[in-house]
Amino acid sequence: MNAKVKIVSCAVLIVLVVIVATAVDVWADYQETMRQRQTAVMDLTRVAESQIRATVKQAESFLDELGDMIVREGGARHMAEQRPLRIMRGICKGVGGCNFVSVINAQGVSVANTAVDGAPLIDVSDRAYFQAPQKTRAVFVGPAIVARLPGNPVQFHISKAVYDAGGAFLGVVSMGMNTEHFTAFYQLMGFALGPTITVFNRNGDVVARHPDIREHIGKNYGNGPLFREQLPKANSGVYDSVSILDGKTRLAAYRAIPEYDLVIFAGVDEAVAYKVWRTRTERSMALVAFALLVIAGALFFSFRSIRRQHMLELKNRELDLLTNIDGLTGLANRRRFDDVLHRDWAQHARTGSPLSLLMIDIDRFKSYNDYNGHQAGDECLRQVGRALQSTLQRESDLIARYGGEEFVAVLHCDDKGAEVVARKMQLAVAALALPHAGSDIGTVVTMSIGIAMANGAGMSDCEACIEAADKALYLAKERGRNRIEVRRTSPQLTLVAVD
Repeated sequence: MNAKVKIVSCAVLIVLVVIVATAVDVWADYQETMRQRQTAVMDLTRVAESQIRATVKQAESFLDELGDMIVREGGARHMAEQRPLRIMRGICKGVGGCNFVSVINAQGVSVANTAVDGAPLIDVSDRAYFQAPQKTRAVFVGPAIVARLPGNPVQFHISKAVYDAGGAFLGVVSMGMNTEHFTAFYQLMGFALGPTITVFNRNGDVVARHPDIREHIGKNYGNGPLFREQLPKANSGVYDSVSILDGKTRLAAYRAIPEYDLVIFAGVDEAVAYKVWRTRTERSMALVAFALLVIAGALFFSFRSIRRQHMLELKNRELDLLTNIDGLTGLANRRRFDDVLHRDWAQHARTGSPLSLLMIDIDRFKSYNDYNGHQAGDECLRQVGRALQSTLQRESDLIARYGGEEFVAVLHCDDKGAEVVARKMQLAVAALALPHAGSDIGTVVTMSIGIAMANGAGMSDCEACIEAADKALYLAKERGRNRIEVRRTSPQLTLVAVD
């Protein structure tokens, strides 16, 4: 009898221990899953903010150029002529997501639009993108609308008012932007989570959304909990959201961009966010219950063995990741760059596919460190790294930290494409506006870039290509820095400056 009591007591103890251990593990797994999902949705808003800032900055720069041209021409009446239209179409091509550029006169009539030939003469005086810039005299990012153009495309506008030297209002210059430019590629970052991305005006109007933008055109959500409860507390955060747009409960993150009166919302359906965790938990419970019917002790030791194996696999994956990532910037490191370059060079040698190499150096970085300190220098490297990463459009392209203040990019394009990307990199870094008191070429952080083509003269292997790009970078610094030097494809080595 005593033996039975001991056996039963031991079995009960084992069962209790396993149940408690399993419950603790499931709860910790839930907390970790929640933390990972919160990080994922917050990262979506950060990337969205970076993309929006870069796009609006670039658009504003081009709109200022167009406004200056209108002032020189004495008004908007001549902008429908062929020469201004060609210039406007070129401007539109230079801005990602641009559908068209339009010029609106002081009376609110669209007198030029790159989407149509001649003067469209469409009255848009009732549109927010015409009215708002006159009140603020700042760049305005408007809500999504159905354009009064052939096909009735859905788009939002980035617009700015134009004034002459005397302060007289001449009209408004505007870019019609594809709403998907702000939302489409973010779903790739969510992997299987199927995120919802919405960009709002601060008053609750919808600027862009993925998915189902057409269902929300003209609607205002300023009375929702995001605007009434979350934004008054902080400009960014994570919370559980019951959406007034579609009624779904989501794990959500938001981030405000005050200077553009924009708010970014990213949400993941809770059922989707925790689906893997629920499946994992149900499977664990079933295994535990089955094993307890066999023998409590065997279950206990098996569970420990599985757990140790799981932790070892996690450690191995973490170690593998650390060997390929630069610890400071989060970019690929020198080892990863070498592996990718050798792999892509072999593909280039087999197929003749285009391949370009960019050597990038922050100008006068030692002076920056000496003046601001090494902590500020490290933060500069991190921000520059993020800016460079944001300019890459192809998944196959790579940006890596080469060492110190040097970065390197492997691009699957010809020299023309490489020049475009290099210019975008310079603009992205310039947009950071990091003060550089120790620079002798400007007041903010700048960079020099050397470009070499894989099929250039004398490119026998990838080491020769690296050397050519490095020589191009050296020449860029020798000629004054903050510039791009390109090695063209030719029988002889020719270095060409790109102003």
